[in-house]
Amino acid sequence: MDPTSVDTLTTAYHTLLFSTLRTWVPSTLLTSQGFVDFVRSVLVSLPSSSVQSRPIKSDTLFGELLVDIVWSLDAQLDELVTDAKATISTAEQTTATGDSHKATGIKQTAEQDKELLVDVVKRLLVSINEYFEYTEPTFYLVYWNYRRGCMPGTP
Repeated sequence: MDPTSVDTLTTAYHTLLFSTLRTWVPSTLLTSQGFVDFVRSVLVSLPSSSVQSRPIKSDTLFGELLVDIVWSLDAQLDELVTDAKATISTAEQTTATGDSHKATGIKQTAEQDKELLVDVVKRLLVSINEYFEYTEPTFYLVYWNYRRGCMPGTP
């Protein structure tokens, strides 16, 4: 993939995945399965060669791009949870109940969105596995690292 295509695809998927999360879009516009179905439709429509069988290099790049996007959103949600916990702690010490209630709501929403991201990753794994009709270890390793809290590409 050329850099322009990668940037365009990154922006599109980031925006679509954002629209599944309540933290930034209070009224969810896109379901987890809707996002996965769209991603799969793009993967299916990627050009392939009759000489090569899937997966091809663009499929791997495509998967790495999705992992980076999920990882980025997960990190942003972690920051929101951490900030909300700090606000709750400060509000409890100063008896600012309004701030505490608002921060509690933000924290709960961000935690729910983190679980939604896990669901999206699981659905992507199932969908990709069905598409390739075999187990592609790269995606399972990425998922394992994601659940362990490791950055992709680190031990």
